[in-house]
Amino acid sequence: MSIAPRRPRTNPSVRVDLADGTLIGTDHGEFEGTIEWKPKDRSAGFVMKNVNAIASTQFGGEVYILEGLGHLGTDRGVIFRFERRDARSWRIHRPVILNEAPRAAADIDHGQWTVLTHTGLIRVDLHKRSQQTVYENNNWPWIQPDSVQALGDSWLVGAGPGVIRLSPLGDGYVEQWWVPRSCRSLEPVCDCGSDPRAALASPDPPG
Repeated sequence: MSIAPRRPRTNPSVRVDLADGTLIGTDHGEFEGTIEWKPKDRSAGFVMKNVNAIASTQFGGEVYILEGLGHLGTDRGVIFRFERRDARSWRIHRPVILNEAPRAAADIDHGQWTVLTHTGLIRVDLHKRSQQTVYENNNWPWIQPDSVQALGDSWLVGAGPGVIRLSPLGDGYVEQWWVPRSCRSLEPVCDCGSDPRAALASPDPPG
């Protein structure tokens, strides 16, 4: 089982089609990408450089784009809010500065945007422009999580060795894993080609 495999670096990571144009964002990692507005009527567009567009959503009639980079000593994350000033211009805000670099985001739900980072999940409240850590595992950087989606009250997180299911337990979550048959034994080492330090959780599938 897999979800949302890592996107090719050559493809746009963000595309928001509007009535009068398109916002396109790219993510080139440490080489950094752009966010570009391409109007349909050939009026002046714009390009934001040195940004990595990770995901986008629309809320309250405005566009939000998640941007960030985690590489060597860099660990940044920002949510840009694109506000329409008139038919041809935008005002760009930074309502939320994340505590770490984002990797992906799930669909928005009542103003709550769930953001995946390299150590867990953050819930961003676009109403209040605030953030809250939902789940954290400081070992996750070894398994390179890169996709997230909701499954009822649980979350599915795609990572190098397989898929992690975060299921509610008390006031927090518990990790359960789906992995290929060749990776059924993650301890003491993973035998499926991943870094042995990826042996972080039980591979038993959720019931």
